[in-house]
Amino acid sequence: MSHTRIFDPTLPLDTELAGDGDDKIRELLVDIKERFELDHNMDGILDTSLPTADGYHKKVTLPILENDPALLTNSGVLYQKSDGLYFKNSAGVVRII
Repeated sequence: MSHTRIFDPTLPLDTELAGDGDDKIRELLVDIKERFELDHNMDGILDTSLPTADGYHKKVTLPILENDPALLTNSGVLYQKSDGLYFKNSAGVVRII
């Protein structure tokens, strides 16, 4: 999926005009939506009692990994490899789901 702009956290530059700030905010919102709407509802619905509300997941897209990922402290991970879906718990135990 291509995006309108490269996501660059160094922008805007300190030398840019403050009057251009509103444009930069709009660009940032477009950039965020483009990157999140693949898996999240981004329809502007504010009623969080609805399953279609903004931010709810439509689905979860997992890339196929070649190796088991590293864990953060006190965490577990769900991931996909070419032969199936896996869960690795905080003790490092890997289970195929």
